[in-house]
Amino acid sequence: MIGNTKAIDKSVVINKLIEEVESDCLNKKGEKCRLSICAIMKDEGSYLEEWLEFHKLVGVERFYLYDNNSTDNTQEILQFYIQNGEVIYYYWPEKPGQMSAYSHCLNNHRYDSEWIAFIDLDEFLFPTIAEKITDIIDEFYDVSALGVNWLNFGTSGHEKKPEGLQIENFIKRAKTSFGPNKHIKCILRPDKTVRPLNPHQFVFSEGKVVTENKQAINKPFSSTHSIKKIRINHYTTRSKEESMKKMMRGRATKNEQRPWSHFESKDVIFNEVEDLTIQRYIPQLKKSLAVVAEKKSKVKFALEKSNLLITIGNIGKVVIENQTLKLTGWIVSLNFIPISSFKVWIGGEEYRDFQQTLGIDSPRIKKAHPRLKGAEKSRFDLEILLNKIHRENYKDLLIVLIPILENYEGSFLVNVFNPSFMLPTKEYINRVKRNSSFNFQSNAFKWLGYLIQRTGLKPTDSILDIGCGIGDIAYGLAYYLKPRARYEGIDFSEKVIDWAKQEITSRKPNFNFKCHNIYHPIYNSKGNMSMTEFILPYPEASFDAICISNLFTHLSSMALRHYLHQIKRALKVGGKCLFACFLINYESQKLIADGKSSQNLVYEIEGGFCLDSELPEKTIGFQESLLIDWIKESGLTIVGKYYGSWCGRKSFTYQDLLIVEKKIELKSKLSNYQLVLEKYKSKLEKIKVKIDASKSKIN
Repeated sequence: MIGNTKAIDKSVVINKLIEEVESDCLNKKGEKCRLSICAIMKDEGSYLEEWLEFHKLVGVERFYLYDNNSTDNTQEILQFYIQNGEVIYYYWPEKPGQMSAYSHCLNNHRYDSEWIAFIDLDEFLFPTIAEKITDIIDEFYDVSALGVNWLNFGTSGHEKKPEGLQIENFIKRAKTSFGPNKHIKCILRPDKTVRPLNPHQFVFSEGKVVTENKQAINKPFSSTHSIKKIRINHYTTRSKEESMKKMMRGRATKNEQRPWSHFESKDVIFNEVEDLTIQRYIPQLKKSLAVVAEKKSKVKFALEKSNLLITIGNIGKVVIENQTLKLTGWIVSLNFIPISSFKVWIGGEEYRDFQQTLGIDSPRIKKAHPRLKGAEKSRFDLEILLNKIHRENYKDLLIVLIPILENYEGSFLVNVFNPSFMLPTKEYINRVKRNSSFNFQSNAFKWLGYLIQRTGLKPTDSILDIGCGIGDIAYGLAYYLKPRARYEGIDFSEKVIDWAKQEITSRKPNFNFKCHNIYHPIYNSKGNMSMTEFILPYPEASFDAICISNLFTHLSSMALRHYLHQIKRALKVGGKCLFACFLINYESQKLIADGKSSQNLVYEIEGGFCLDSELPEKTIGFQESLLIDWIKESGLTIVGKYYGSWCGRKSFTYQDLLIVEKKIELKSKLSNYQLVLEKYKSKLEKIKVKIDASKSKIN
């Protein structure tokens, strides 16, 4: 019995270890942040990277940043951090906008972080007796907010902006006894916070605000000044030149400018004491900035390479004359890098010998695309002598042209010669309220090109088409996928998929279409199942690729996040999902405001903006930074992003396109767990030996 008892105890310990390991590894992404920062900013690009990297060093995990109509390189700098999921970005042109930005953050991210610090971009928050802010706030588990005092720093004698770090150059401040140093900024619990009163003071549903000494605070400032545990360096003026610019651009809380006399009166006061306390972080900060610079250079190279894919065109006339395939079409490079040639694939085989003529006059293309530079000489002609197999059998002959720009490839052009599948009739197209048959075929080949080029879809792969509609994606794939491949299409309406079942599945049994009675206010108002209840009816790791051409522009944020988790489950390791969406960021919001967008997404909803406030699902765009965060939360990784022309940009695609990949295999995780458990078992065995040895000595 003693032996059995020991075995049970050991089993309990091991099971507990398993739970701890699984909890740490599987749920880490789902945990809320310990500490975030909310800030509104305007033209802070020159110091932004230093500010972000510094606060990451002291324990900040996420930043909610509200861009108050910056005109510098703020957006360019933030792209890297948005992509990493560290910054949630909002374009916030309201003036004044600080209080509304703070309220927006509390309303939208109340439960995403345990603590949020509300500070400005000229403020550096850090502990004085620890390395991380989180080491300090652990002491304040029983309050609603910790009020942190600041110290006001001046020019340190700099007339113009000096080279180097802000915390390295501005080392002189006001005396500790300077009255305004008693002002506080709050690190608060958002779940206990109702609203802001001003930048220093909030209304709470419960609890109190205290200083680092746990003295109660009922005003925007504390009764005594204390920075023994934690402090804020407030770089109030920076250099004289920068201070003048700051005065000119006005305040975030009021529609007014500070007079220059404000600077002059503080210049002497703010430069009385030398303070180097923060400089203990300089070595780490410089290393962090160097690492970021290296990563950004790699990202920049990848983006520059992907931008070379920006071509737009079409294969028009396709005929065979005297055993020669003659192709006519048009192609334009949107970044003005000249197109020198094509790679030609016909029926899955590459043809290297062909005659080409580029830059032919094309008045019809120019008329159809009057704003497209280069459209007037965009037509091309190709003549390809076909091999014997293709001369004798040219039914369903798939043609793929790849434009060559210097050493890079442009966007694929796809067409089929002598297709066997009939297009949907005009009556059917009208009945299901879709576009014309021509648009159906054009969309089919466009998305086939996307899938081949951007996801690497192979002819033998399995693919899931979510929101397949009348089958345009399937129509293109029917000419590409081999019989041992697999296509699954799901939609909400039986009448929509009728044609695809009759025309495609009847001749391609590896193409399956299923209807699920899911509620959608536009596409299936009589559905009996909500979007968030629907589980993709396929086992884990069923598909090499998933395609969503239209659905995500008509889903709520909750439904979209649900689908992302379902996609992660259904994809194989290394599998990719390509989906279209409308990404709301600084550029797209500005283009919408300027009236250049075809989608007037101006009504704010959770996670983004919509076209119709009474029927949001009509058309929805999501905040890019939030969507990136949701993708990472689901366990997927973004491997491709292409902005569309919907808001007025130049692009090969109308909607924005995102490609996400499932990179981590569950079996791999479990094998890692097993290794960890084996180590623990080994340790437990050693402990058992020691215990037994100790017992024998006692006996």
